Amino acid sequence: MSSQLKKILFVCTYFIVFISAFCVSNLRAAELVTIPLTLDEQLLTALLVDSAFTGKGRSAEVIGQEGDCIYVKLENPKYSIENNLLKLEMALSVHGGTEMGGKCLFPLTWQGFLVLWQDPVFVGDELSLSFKIKIQRS
Repeated sequence: MSSQLKKILFVCTYFIVFISAFCVSNLRAAELVTIPLTLDEQLLTALLVDSAFTGKGRSAEVIGQEGDCIYVKLENPKYSIENNLLKLEMALSVHGGTEMGGKCLFPLTWQGFLVLWQDPVFVGDELSLSFKIKIQRS
């Protein structure tokens, strides 16, 4: 992660923690406060890639590794903002079969996209920013 990106992240985190601490100290237990928060999609994507998608081609091996009988890989994550929610879209590759006698029987491969809709929320006890996944049924 570049030093400029670290500085920006530090300043943003410090500001969020300061504002959160100020708001929480003035709240009663049952009150809910809305705080306007601006999140940059490019910064979020860069942070995600630097921390979790460290493999070849901005990828993360979730289960197994390439060449295994069972293998799941995510790659090329990208954040965007739609309808006041964060949209995390990434390519998904799944390879699965039945491992028997050192061979992979009945292998199947599928490639597609995984889309997660997330709502940024503050975790009050920890004064940290978290992302709650929204379930959408169609």
